[in-house]
Amino acid sequence: MAEGSSREEENKKSAPVITVKTEDLEPGMKTAKAVVNRFGGIIMPAGVILTKNEIKSLQKMPVFQVKIIAEDKKEIAKNLAKIQQLKVDYQENVKKAASLFKKALSQGEIDYVEVEYLTEEAKNFGQELEVKDLLSMVRNTDEYTYTHLLHVSILANMFGHWLELEEERTEQLTRAGLLHDIGKAKISSNILNKKGTLSPREFQKIKKHPLYGYEMVKDQDSIADATAKGILCHHERYNGLGYPMELKGKKIPYFGRILAIVDTFDAIVADRVYKPARSPFEALKIFREETFSHYDYELKKVFMERLPECFVQEKVVLNNGKEAEIVFINPGKPEHPIIKMDERYLDLYEADGLKIDSFVNADNQ
Repeated sequence: MAEGSSREEENKKSAPVITVKTEDLEPGMKTAKAVVNRFGGIIMPAGVILTKNEIKSLQKMPVFQVKIIAEDKKEIAKNLAKIQQLKVDYQENVKKAASLFKKALSQGEIDYVEVEYLTEEAKNFGQELEVKDLLSMVRNTDEYTYTHLLHVSILANMFGHWLELEEERTEQLTRAGLLHDIGKAKISSNILNKKGTLSPREFQKIKKHPLYGYEMVKDQDSIADATAKGILCHHERYNGLGYPMELKGKKIPYFGRILAIVDTFDAIVADRVYKPARSPFEALKIFREETFSHYDYELKKVFMERLPECFVQEKVVLNNGKEAEIVFINPGKPEHPIIKMDERYLDLYEADGLKIDSFVNADNQ
């Protein structure tokens, strides 16, 4: 699969690029370069397969022309089919992630054939999905442990590309994301699924899962040292207040510092047995306002710059029940985008009490 992906990347690089007027865009066409607005802000990254809704949004912006990968009608139809197939593949991979965890729970061992398969799938999702697509996937609260493994793996892959890591390093990071919580297989399900507050004793048991995970993978030939250390250190915090070793600053391995961010983000936006999901903009607000230096500032900065780019043009539901469209992200206040509501443009930073609750779940086709 990796070899095939490599060839596909080469084909993308060599594919001719054409300029298409927005009124001539068709669903299934793929952006060759990032689409920017008149302020230079990215409103759509390269590599996006266009849907009807995205084309309408570009026309409203207004954007007059877009750089598109030149493909024939057969390839364009394949692109549209790929979007639907990804949704099917996602549900299948949740089942495989559940199987991986349950085997570790019942047998005390990790199925590394499944690990390699899911790592390749996470790499594929990281390249083909946008963050907003990942957030729109249906997640059952009782499957949180399994979906969290998959999501952190996909987000880690995306983050690796944002950081422009070498492909091998990005793959190692993706694998670390997939296995970051595998040590929870050593912890009672009564504690993992408890709806109320954990007792101090229960929390001490939970805090051992990074160490358990590390012990499970550290001697495996297919697991790089950086991957194992990422699993061990994903709950360490930059200020030394994390666990299990209370490491501080750059003493925390690089993958641990990256996983700390994506693990926290997915935990905030996921619906869980003891708390409802929050919007990614609330997650951004939490990251920006945290004053205890939990995270590596440079890594957090990249994450907060790149993540909101994925949400421009998205339709959202506000806490007043109205629908709106995100039209611009202020780099200085990414958690407060500028929206269009009822033909008016509003800066949510200045709109007292108004905030985004959720994305509109519409058929993008």
